[in-house]
Amino acid sequence: MPRYYTWNASTKKIQRRKQGDAVLGYPGVRCTDALGHIYTVHPKNDECFYLRLLLVNVRGPISFESLRTVDGVVYPTFCAAYQELNLLEN
Repeated sequence: MPRYYTWNASTKKIQRRKQGDAVLGYPGVRCTDALGHIYTVHPKNDECFYLRLLLVNVRGPISFESLRTVDGVVYPTFCAAYQELNLLEN
């Protein structure tokens, strides 16, 4: 949804994007790689916390499995995938 639409706070309505790349075959439709609202997660909620971090750092995931995949290897947890990406410090 954030890819094609934006929230207009003054009118309190959703409207089509006016900026971004034109979508082929759909005149007047624009898209972008915008990220919608992601809620905060407490670090004690391990898997949800690492899932959120992966969503922010991995570009273009198409599934939860693709989020856990690093260099062609599917890791069993989001934490393991995040560690393999060397984004986590001890």
